[in-house]
Amino acid sequence: MKSVARFFASFEPFLLIGAVIFFWFASNFPAPAQGASGIITDEWLWIVTGLLPFYIAYWVTKTHFWRELPQFAKWMLAIGTIVGYIGIYLNLPFIPTPSYAIDRADWFWLVGLLMIWVLVRWVAYGRYWVVSWVDGFCVALIGLCILNIATAPYPIRGEGWVGLGMIMRPLLGILLMGYLAETARRQNTLDGILQLMLGVGAIVTLIGLTATQWTVKSEVFIEVIRGLNFLPNSAPFFRRNSINPNEIGGVLAWIAPFCAVLILYPWRVNKWGWRVVTVALFVGSMGALLLGQSRFSLIGVLGALVVALILLMPTPRLRLITVGIVMLVGVFQLGVLLNVFSDNADVGLSDRDETSTNQRFALWNSGIAIITDYPLTGVGLNNFRLGTVRRTYPIEGYPNLNPPHVHNEILQIGSDMGIGGIIIFVGLHLALGRYLWIGYRQGTRPSQIVAVAVGAGILAHGGYSIGDSIPIWDRFHFLFWLLVGVGMAQYHLRKTP
Repeated sequence: MKSVARFFASFEPFLLIGAVIFFWFASNFPAPAQGASGIITDEWLWIVTGLLPFYIAYWVTKTHFWRELPQFAKWMLAIGTIVGYIGIYLNLPFIPTPSYAIDRADWFWLVGLLMIWVLVRWVAYGRYWVVSWVDGFCVALIGLCILNIATAPYPIRGEGWVGLGMIMRPLLGILLMGYLAETARRQNTLDGILQLMLGVGAIVTLIGLTATQWTVKSEVFIEVIRGLNFLPNSAPFFRRNSINPNEIGGVLAWIAPFCAVLILYPWRVNKWGWRVVTVALFVGSMGALLLGQSRFSLIGVLGALVVALILLMPTPRLRLITVGIVMLVGVFQLGVLLNVFSDNADVGLSDRDETSTNQRFALWNSGIAIITDYPLTGVGLNNFRLGTVRRTYPIEGYPNLNPPHVHNEILQIGSDMGIGGIIIFVGLHLALGRYLWIGYRQGTRPSQIVAVAVGAGILAHGGYSIGDSIPIWDRFHFLFWLLVGVGMAQYHLRKTP
């Protein structure tokens, strides 16, 4: 029975990858008829064929041939395969097929099937989930979402069970979190899930460098941006043929400080190889962040790096040097913000930045008005963007502004779910912070580093979320759940030598 269960359990990571692509990936080939959550036949095939090489590669790593290969050859094969795979998908057209557009919200129940693998994992390895306060807040979140669907004043798109499709992304995120934590416990090491996070970080960094919709904020870096043309263009993978620099900035706020701290991690195998990879990812993600000029992201990342370095550097001299370097980057960024390096503008905030700041205050007032009127429910899950909501709660001074969110994550969750949503959202972060602090104070050195890395990512994104937002329904919010999973994994393994 266990051998059969372990065979089926080996499919779980690939099912999760497929689910992430299906439920979080933004459609673009061509734009489906049923809106942003639509998906067409070509994308179904892309999910299936895209997963097969990874599954084959997984089984190859289990063979005697792979185990006998020198470490250098393994690295060359792995890097060559990944580069070739990305090159093919970025440059070759899809095989033309009859397109059948569907709404992925109609298929939200597929996420529920993934819960079967929690039981399979229990049979295979004798464990399925270790309950913590984080899990308690996760259950409360899903419960409140279901209650909100039934009681919110503005109906969610769709009727009956289709409305429950709004919980598919948070529920999938919770399953990802549990999978990472339990995989690390089973393997008795953090290395595997950290390597997975670095892979995700590489994808996010590539997106930041090759698919960002560069704006006037980045004009001081225009020559550097032009130099990125040698990289493959990944913009066609996004529905608007590019991605907003503030949105990818919020994602990079999770990744850049995480990679920065992870440079110190003592890998069990090929330590210096993985450190080189981590350094490259930090440089790339931080570079993409600077080029995109998401101001709140940069504030959050620089502040989180200062805190992380103070916690981890072993001597006062090293703390002073590293914090000084971060502060120099901060001074440079302040110069960019005040147009010190621009020949075409007066020193000081540009008209665009002043307008953007005023718009945020107006957006926050709109969110506060919603919470005041509907403190128990908000206007409904992800309903801030609805036309009826926008007409009822216009952006004062900017009546034609139609933003997708409140540009503040606390106000966003309050607008969507009321005060109860705020309590659960804040409680989830506080619970995670408690486990990270325990890992830092009581754990071995690897656990300390991972605890600070996760904390730095969450803290940096918290700085970003003051003036912008990646709602829990957003396509990129799965990065948060991955970080939570890594954070809980280090807590479970904090005593592992």
